[in-house]
Amino acid sequence: MIDMTILIIGFIAVICLAIAFFGMSGTGNDGSDTPLLSGMSGVKKFYERSLKKKQDCAVMYINIFYENLQTMVDRKELMRIQDQVTDEVLQLCKYGSGEAAKVDGNNYVVVTTCSKDALERFCGSFLEADRKEYKMIEVFMGGYMVSETKTEFLKAAGYAKKAARVTKANKNKYLIADQDDLKLILENDNIERNIENFIDNDGFYQMYQPFLDAHTGEVVGCEVLTRLKEENSKNIMPSQVLNAIKKENLHEKFDMLVFEKCCEWASKRLDWDTIITCKMAKSTLAREGVAQRMINIFSQSGIGENMIVIEMSQDRAERNEEIFKGNIMQLKNAGFNFCLDNFGKGYTSLNDVSSLEPNVIKLDRSLLANGTEGAGRIVFDNVVKLAKEIDAVVFCSGIETAEQKQVAKEAGCDILQGFYFYKPLSEEDFDKVLIEQRGKKKNQPADDTVQESAAAIEEENHAEDGVEERVETAEIPDQTQTDSKEDDVDENDARVIYL
Repeated sequence: MIDMTILIIGFIAVICLAIAFFGMSGTGNDGSDTPLLSGMSGVKKFYERSLKKKQDCAVMYINIFYENLQTMVDRKELMRIQDQVTDEVLQLCKYGSGEAAKVDGNNYVVVTTCSKDALERFCGSFLEADRKEYKMIEVFMGGYMVSETKTEFLKAAGYAKKAARVTKANKNKYLIADQDDLKLILENDNIERNIENFIDNDGFYQMYQPFLDAHTGEVVGCEVLTRLKEENSKNIMPSQVLNAIKKENLHEKFDMLVFEKCCEWASKRLDWDTIITCKMAKSTLAREGVAQRMINIFSQSGIGENMIVIEMSQDRAERNEEIFKGNIMQLKNAGFNFCLDNFGKGYTSLNDVSSLEPNVIKLDRSLLANGTEGAGRIVFDNVVKLAKEIDAVVFCSGIETAEQKQVAKEAGCDILQGFYFYKPLSEEDFDKVLIEQRGKKKNQPADDTVQESAAAIEEENHAEDGVEERVETAEIPDQTQTDSKEDDVDENDARVIYL
């Protein structure tokens, strides 16, 4: 009888423990306050319960990209890091109460009852977390504050995802949207409806970001950046424009417009000995007749063959390899130089190096971002060495600090670019940089020209040493450059890069 009583008591205890365990929504299996991932159905139920209780809540969409990191660590380490990031994401559930689910690979949807201020504090701490061992993770965060108006869960999650997409053009940024922000996001979400009209009716303008010869410190050219005109852009990010161009299959039309603009710009500066790089998608270069069209535009402009460098941007669109190689050969025979963009990331690979045989290799900014120490430095140095071995000029972009500049120079990079030197400039302001540089050179003794030209550039005002964002705004920034003693040019290493 006693044994039966003990058995019954034990059975009841087990049931109570099970109820306690399964009743702890968002807690760990040890009964602690550590949240756990739910499925989307669990997140949806929590959302609907919160609305029934008339609680204000927010839906967050957190976009995590590990692509750059995958080249740096093994699978076991990658899984450990992903688990750590998941734990960090789940901390959001503690800001009020909440549920989280993992969706679309490595992305997360989180519903929480915390305020907008608390949500912004979480975003700030998440983005500023010390993740030294995995700097190459990219994070984009979007949130939607649900007001008293009842919004279906999937629609609210969609708004949060759209907000995250807006921030994708800004590295490590976030946007918590309320009703006013949502209106702008939705107005610009369907930009593809108007993108062809913008191309046909000159709805764009150009900005110019200078780049420097690493050996002399002189500005030797610029990268052209095409942006929507202000009356068309509102809150549209450059990445949204590019996505719309891709979705509507308008790469060729857009690239040819930009190429014409580059040739027009260069034709006004025939005696300036300045290079301009013009982006062009691989898919454009795989279109029948594109090479001849480019040659015709180039010939009519009357510009020098070394003034324009075609910067082949990455895309994974299907292309006809035979036409692609034929166009590249035809353009090279006509005197065009090529730059392979974003080398070391995404769809740009060693196959592109062998098929294109580029004159210039432009390193992806993520290589330098993680390349100042440890394994990242080894990878960076060896990528530069690889480029040198195929006799390519090495172009290092994304330089944001004096330390990164020094690393790039020590590794042997030939061309430097980044917010540390200049932000994108208007046509007029870029010309002022060249005119002032030319004027200072003319006023120097002939023997000191090379050394003093480097010092002259360093005495210009460069952009503040902040983090270089992916999105260059239309606002023309003040240049606040400081004098740098470590950049004195050795006469034995003083040479100008010509393509």
